[in-house]
Amino acid sequence: MRALRKFDKAFCLPAKRTGEREAAKEAVAALGLRGSAGERMLEWALGAASRLADGLRYVINQDQYDKLCMRTCRDLLREWRGERGEKLGFGAASRAVDLLMMALAESSSCRRESATGFLRSPLDSRTLAPLRRIVDQLTDVDFSIDIPAKPGSGYVASEELYYILQGAVAELARRAETAQITYAYWCAAG
Repeated sequence: MRALRKFDKAFCLPAKRTGEREAAKEAVAALGLRGSAGERMLEWALGAASRLADGLRYVINQDQYDKLCMRTCRDLLREWRGERGEKLGFGAASRAVDLLMMALAESSSCRRESATGFLRSPLDSRTLAPLRRIVDQLTDVDFSIDIPAKPGSGYVASEELYYILQGAVAELARRAETAQITYAYWCAAG
């Protein structure tokens, strides 16, 4: 917690001279998908970026932000299944939406300052691994959460687990007196 708090003192959300298109490309690149899956995800992200950027104008609290993200995540899952005939895991879909939201927040033309405090950390190996030893202390669930040694977005198999883990990140951020998204940047910095 102290390390996160110390990181936050020098942290400023990056600002890039990009638009929706560049933000979508950056988010998809971070997913590391190749071939037709990467092309399909980019197609989705290019369309979703403008819808999310427009939707962010009306977001005034965390609940509205979460609803916007979950609606977008469910749309991605439905589209992926319908167009590709393949199932996309919930963890991968939620990570794609969270990465796209981060990229939009970093974009100088898309950033909505009023919504940056609601950003969620994408759940992947970098953000899940530090939670392994402390997740149970940060949640109020009645069972032990066993995050694997090398977790990935595939570990987040359900919406329920997503919200439990995001709740743990939110609680950690609250205790460190920082924004939730700062945790993602702290994890990326190593």
